[in-house]
Amino acid sequence: MGKGKTEAVYCNKCILTDGYPGIVFDEHGACNFCLAHSDRAALGKGPLVKLVNSLKRGGEYDCVVPISGGKDSVFILRYAVKELGLRAVAVNYNSGMQSDLAIENMKNACDILHVPLIFKKADEKLQTRRLEAMLRLSERLGSFVLGCGGCVPVLQSATISFANENNIPIVLDGGSSLEHVPSLKDKGQGSIFKAFAERFKNGMKPLFRYKLYDLDVIKYAYLFRYRKYDKRLKRAMGVFKTARPPLGYVDPFISGRAAIIRFSNYIMMPEAEMVRIIKQELKWKNPEGTDKRFDCLLHCLFDFDHLSRYGITSNGVVYSNMIRQGLMDREDALRKETRAKENIFKECGALCERLGLREYKMPSL
Repeated sequence: MGKGKTEAVYCNKCILTDGYPGIVFDEHGACNFCLAHSDRAALGKGPLVKLVNSLKRGGEYDCVVPISGGKDSVFILRYAVKELGLRAVAVNYNSGMQSDLAIENMKNACDILHVPLIFKKADEKLQTRRLEAMLRLSERLGSFVLGCGGCVPVLQSATISFANENNIPIVLDGGSSLEHVPSLKDKGQGSIFKAFAERFKNGMKPLFRYKLYDLDVIKYAYLFRYRKYDKRLKRAMGVFKTARPPLGYVDPFISGRAAIIRFSNYIMMPEAEMVRIIKQELKWKNPEGTDKRFDCLLHCLFDFDHLSRYGITSNGVVYSNMIRQGLMDREDALRKETRAKENIFKECGALCERLGLREYKMPSL
């Protein structure tokens, strides 16, 4: 794992490993990401109530909540109905790769809260062909690439489109900065040349990592096929027609007639407390040992890619963000990360079998 080591070295505050890009440990074993962290304060319920009340238009529904069956989206739906008193609709993007447990969670939550659940379904043939091209390309390269089903932009677009089509004024977005890879603020951030150089450098990395400069015709054929199916799938789901908010946008972001509000800008709660509430009130369930990102069967590929490159899963990176913010206990994060590592081959193998690719050769860690 990361840098060819057999044993990863962890930060003693979060669970980032010594294989993570740009990481440096101090003499006490703390990483530079933890040392540079400053808490991001949530604005609170008061400002959120004031904002949603200013946006309501008196129609049949007040808001749309994108839902996946994971803990965050289910908790936001519950908060919209029970805490904000909003008349809500839940919209789900059925990629064909959702877990049965996630679907059960969505149905339970919507039934208990008396909220309509709308499914926007992907073209099954397009999705299958896209995934097969992705896996064949990964096999050719010896490492998973593009290991995501693209559900986030599709679900976001489907939700915003539904809100606009039905004259619903608010979309409560579940995205959070804690879900993204941490980065350190660059002291030379103001330099246009430096920013351009950094973008160029990041853009060139895939060329060398995946050797996208040789004469392997088959590799390029799979890459072309993947991009073709990915584009067709997103076009069919309206991704290119919908104005979607960028990461770190200021609330509300207006797209058509709908105002998108990032829930995590206002409400942040310890993960264990969120899970306790939705299990108690909404019959929410999770697989043994994990309560994060089990809703999509493809996520194991993304985790595998992170693990092979950095010695930590993508979930582990998010756990580290949450530890810094005081929303998760380090021991709990380490326990979940260890279990994820132990089960990664099993999960990826089950996915390949589901796709009819039993002979697919898994990359090595």
